[in-house]
Amino acid sequence: MSFVLAPRNEIKTRVALNIPGDFGKTEKAHIEVTWTRLPVSDKKAITEEFQAGTLNDEDALDRLILNINGCQTPEGEKIAYTSNLLIQLLEEDYIRKALVDEMMALLYGKEALEAIRRKN
Repeated sequence: MSFVLAPRNEIKTRVALNIPGDFGKTEKAHIEVTWTRLPVSDKKAITEEFQAGTLNDEDALDRLILNINGCQTPEGEKIAYTSNLLIQLLEEDYIRKALVDEMMALLYGKEALEAIRRKN
């Protein structure tokens, strides 16, 4: 099969969530996130913004996330993705961590993320 050089502007990932419960127990769930796929030059620019302190996690996630599927109300109604939904999700530390980890893996690779975890 031949390789076709064509831009791919978005990518979908499944982000695992460990929802905290009583007595240290967790419930597993996931959301499906559609991300903007960046060329290397844009990844470098984002890295420079992070290092300069001009870009924070919230703004980077808002810039990179195109859609989130899998959120629903307690009554089971689907919740459409908006920037307001992202703000609500980021208020929950277990969701914030999962989204930031996934963003870092997409920007720098899973190996780099694991190396950072080992270092810290």
